[in-house]
Amino acid sequence: MPLGSGATPAALAALVAESGWSAPRLHRLRDIEWASNLDLSLLERIVGVPARFAIVAGA
Repeated sequence: MPLGSGATPAALAALVAESGWSAPRLHRLRDIEWASNLDLSLLERIVGVPARFAIVAGA
């Protein structure tokens, strides 16, 4: 989920909970982060990519 508006993953999980989904939790997508680094320059790799998360919840 892009977080360009400044919303934090925890705030988004809270919104999911408020909308009626049960037990929302954050799942970090480390494989996506790793793959995102493959085409970066050395300097960009040192700085890194933003953390990527998925929100997982039940119905």
